[in-house]
Amino acid sequence: PQTWFAPKQAAGYFATSAQRSAKGLVIGVDDSQWRDVHPDIARACEDAISALERQGAKRVSIRGKLTGMAAPIGYLTIGPESLGLLREHWLSRRREFNPDIEISMAVTEKLSLDEYLFGQRLRAGLRAEMARTFADIDVLALPTIALPPGRVSDAERAGGFLDAKAMDAVCRQNFLGNLTGLPALSAPVGRTSENLPIGLQLVGDAWDEATLFAASAHLERMEAARVELPAVHVRLLS
Repeated sequence: PQTWFAPKQAAGYFATSAQRSAKGLVIGVDDSQWRDVHPDIARACEDAISALERQGAKRVSIRGKLTGMAAPIGYLTIGPESLGLLREHWLSRRREFNPDIEISMAVTEKLSLDEYLFGQRLRAGLRAEMARTFADIDVLALPTIALPPGRVSDAERAGGFLDAKAMDAVCRQNFLGNLTGLPALSAPVGRTSENLPIGLQLVGDAWDEATLFAASAHLERMEAARVELPAVHVRLLS
């Protein structure tokens, strides 16, 4: 019988409701992407992956040499590129930057061309590694962020957010898709103890957005993923 997922093919997306299952979906999990993740986030993401497994999906462990280095490679890439884009403003009006941006730019300015080029060689290696990885899996599962969003004081709102650990936790998991150009989405799979949303990030193979949408839709049908707006939120599209 036809299954819900037809890996690498969009045709499985149109299966009838009676046929829908996660059978055939192969989910890759790299332990290096789950280090130092907040327990609430790890638990909610694990529950969502397990829900797909109960529907027939298969989880496999992967271990990439460069996957866990996506964030450092990203900093070596985006920092210099941002500095280059804003170079004129940085040289003439740097005191108008918020302190957090000013510090980032000042640190980036000290990077050498050799370091930037080394980052690009690592980026090329990461893209090649992901291409090999997706020969055996359909989606890669990882947390959207490593720690829940932190509180921002009035002083930080006015002068800039300088908590480097919190900033890294918020953005480090997103460099993999950014650097490789692979499609990715974040499925809302729970709430923290402070009632803040938790996302499970699914990364797909190149040109295979259909499998990502199908996996996310299946999580919604099982109610393993659902949108629950926090008390303070902004509707950007309304």
